[in-house]
Amino acid sequence: QAQNMLASPLDLQLPSVDTFGTTTAGAMDWTHPSAPAVAAVGRLAVSASLQQAVGADRAHALQCLVGQVEERLTPPEPGPAAWQQDRQCLDALYGLARECLALAFAVDRDFEDGSAPSLQGGPDEGFLGQGSEECGWDFGVAVAEAAANGLAAFASALPVAGCEEYLERLALDLDYFAAHLFGGLGRLSSNDQHLRSGQARLLQALQGICTWALAAVGRTLGYGSLSALVLWEWACRDPLWASVLAKGVLSHPGADARHWALSPVPDDLDALQHAILFAVLGLASTDVQFATTSAAGEDVGIAERNVDRCDHRSEMAAAVASCHLVPVLAGAAARVGPTAAPYLAAFLVALLQPEFSGVEWEATSAAALEAHAEVLLGVGSPAAIRALAEARRAASVLAAHASRSSGVLWGFFTEATRQAAAEQGAGLPARWLQDCAALAYFVPPPTPCLQAMFSNALGPGCSAATDPVALVGLIFLAVNCGITPGDGGALVTTLLQLSDDTKRAVAAKWGGWTGPARLEGLAQWGKLIEVPEASAPPPMASQPAPLLAAAPAAPVALVAAPSRGRGTVLQELVEQAPIEFRCSFDGQLMMDPVRTPLGHIFERVGLAHALEVMGGFCPVTGSPLSLEECERQPELRKRIAQWVRGQMVDQQHRARPGLRPGN
Repeated sequence: QAQNMLASPLDLQLPSVDTFGTTTAGAMDWTHPSAPAVAAVGRLAVSASLQQAVGADRAHALQCLVGQVEERLTPPEPGPAAWQQDRQCLDALYGLARECLALAFAVDRDFEDGSAPSLQGGPDEGFLGQGSEECGWDFGVAVAEAAANGLAAFASALPVAGCEEYLERLALDLDYFAAHLFGGLGRLSSNDQHLRSGQARLLQALQGICTWALAAVGRTLGYGSLSALVLWEWACRDPLWASVLAKGVLSHPGADARHWALSPVPDDLDALQHAILFAVLGLASTDVQFATTSAAGEDVGIAERNVDRCDHRSEMAAAVASCHLVPVLAGAAARVGPTAAPYLAAFLVALLQPEFSGVEWEATSAAALEAHAEVLLGVGSPAAIRALAEARRAASVLAAHASRSSGVLWGFFTEATRQAAAEQGAGLPARWLQDCAALAYFVPPPTPCLQAMFSNALGPGCSAATDPVALVGLIFLAVNCGITPGDGGALVTTLLQLSDDTKRAVAAKWGGWTGPARLEGLAQWGKLIEVPEASAPPPMASQPAPLLAAAPAAPVALVAAPSRGRGTVLQELVEQAPIEFRCSFDGQLMMDPVRTPLGHIFERVGLAHALEVMGGFCPVTGSPLSLEECERQPELRKRIAQWVRGQMVDQQHRARPGLRPGN
């Protein structure tokens, strides 16, 4: 199943370069596709906001560079063919994009563009009152818009023959922004319906940076080739960085953007979002998992590969939760339609790893843990034991995050069953229903969604009504939601009408169930298909232990990975962060720290979500706690921001010394 996740129904082609022309009075009046974005950079270069951020001299230098680039956009023989062959033009556009990205180096570390209110305000200011400097992006709105437009100018000129060499250089240039994009997108997009005008501009600019960067990749390689492996490699095999880039693309509002004139929207955004969605949903596949070890030329045994797979999916689960990616994925999948539903369900189940969460590690002896690791992974080594413990912790974090979006997630799955039944008369694949059952163990759907799924999947003409595999999946979906036959609705009606032969076939499939299963209610459902009560618990079913109510106070060390090309971007940053810069709940690097009355330090957004899930109790101490009781820490936030900028500058200088200002 995991190996098949990379396959996606992508056969999307870019419009030919001829579509960039317009006809006026019978003559071809060609405008270079990059011209609007270059002009936007020029307007920003003379704006007071950019001059305030980077200084008058740096803004003037950018203005002069824009003038030089605009001269390259008017060749002696105008027309798209001339530009397509003009590598000097592409060099000039890439130079402009690079200079726009480098503006961040010229911003003073104490710069504020006036869009952020005081952190000493009342509790109502909170998260929704943040401006650019307090959301994790501390370069100002104008710098973000310049970066987005610079990338748009470069990507709009693609594809050009032989332009692949630019992609690695662009990836290195963009790495510097990783932590800041993570902070900005993570905080702003969590409440994008309540943002002020300046914050909405910033959010769209950050989305534009991600979107145009990956548009450059897609236009160069072709969107049909923008696979999970390509995204993984381009994000330097860093699950958190890959998730950040994907979130920026998938959350881009497109034509609905309020500030599209300031940050242009790719005309092939639908194709890009389609490709990125399926690329993300393929990141749990074994092909991606083994890319690192294959690149290193290592000869890895089966047991070690099992441990690597467990580690890889735990890292992905933590990244998806940290980026608040589940509702974004559900929204993007809904735009694609029911064909995306099986991929999304399989992806989430792969990250939750229910087969590894059946042991309460905190109350188990060392000898027993070794035995469990030997059975589950083929080796009882300390690395295997640690990998299984981390899998359970990561599943807890992801399940808590996904539960906050259960209505959006299961609403999509419900609509997918309805559309598939209406269009095909056969419902979705049985394997998808089994994945839904496994997912429901961790993230149960709202009752109306569950009943609607039963009705849609078992409607007139749907093959699921007589398919033993599909029926077992629906039964365990009900079981894992805590539904008894008395509340089974359409599912109970269907089971009561089965022929004896079909009941026996369903009972046989029941015995082969290998997914997670709640024991409560199993026997009652088994009676409907004449399964003996003693055989009600399937022998191969996993019974995951209760998920962790809270992560340990001490941050859990992330899995050490082999060499990852040019080096991880965000994951290494988190691993290197001083303990006082990391959240007490999940160990992630903080961008907006708050202190509780008992002295624990949390990332504000993460704490807000944890309090919501835990009903107003501290995720570390278990004592009653409200967000209003927690004081924001402006000095600590500034120290973290300065440390991040220093780390990223040093990292970028080691990789590309030429990106520093003035070079």
